[in-house]
Amino acid sequence: MRIEFQQSGGVAAIARPPVVIDTGGMDRPQAQKWHDLVAAADFFNLPPTFPPGPGGDAFSYRITVEQDGRRHTIHTRRGAGTAALDALIEHLRQAGLATPNQGPSAIH
Repeated sequence: MRIEFQQSGGVAAIARPPVVIDTGGMDRPQAQKWHDLVAAADFFNLPPTFPPGPGGDAFSYRITVEQDGRRHTIHTRRGAGTAALDALIEHLRQAGLATPNQGPSAIH
């Protein structure tokens, strides 16, 4: 499975470099965590966009997941979807913070 995550917006309109998660190069427990997060969010059944929420200065997120020949992209904000989607977003944000802030970050 491959996950691409882009965070943008916020008060200073910050755009962080994209984060790419590739579970193919991970150990089994770590890869399973990402598969579980995507499954819990029911990602492939989410709408491509969510209605804008309050706060024009909130972060927005673009998430693309490729798995088993399927590809789906959503554009959302935290709190616009389900708690499971928010959990996926938080893990992706933390993965991005754990990597250098230069160019796309790939996590294997």
